[in-house]
Amino acid sequence: MSLLTYNVYDTIDLVRKRPGTYIGTFGRDPLTIYQMSVFLTGFGVAMDMIGAVDIGLPRFYGFHEWIRHKYGYGESTAGWSNMILAQAINLPPITSNSTLSWEGFNANVTPEQHERALKMFFELLDEYRGKDGLA
Repeated sequence: MSLLTYNVYDTIDLVRKRPGTYIGTFGRDPLTIYQMSVFLTGFGVAMDMIGAVDIGLPRFYGFHEWIRHKYGYGESTAGWSNMILAQAINLPPITSNSTLSWEGFNANVTPEQHERALKMFFELLDEYRGKDGLA
């Protein structure tokens, strides 16, 4: 039996080129970083279910911890999508000493801020991968 492999970054690059095709909302709502997160979670689950192994380097599962360190968050349990969106709306890092909370932080995010967060995701992922300027 041959080992099934995939590279999550190949899939992310497909989404980057045509986000509406993969994470679109049929024009009703703005594209958001949350849609990207849900898509990638579902994709990862599907690959696990068929026994495929991600060969992409660096491992994508380290991205949320890298984001935490980059922006100075106290922990990474909020996930990369929340931390990037918080940066897109200029929210200071939430730490153990912070009076801010993740609860409801995204209630008044504008479509433009969602768009900025999704763009930041791709830029930050390029940086994480050591590929600044990847188109």
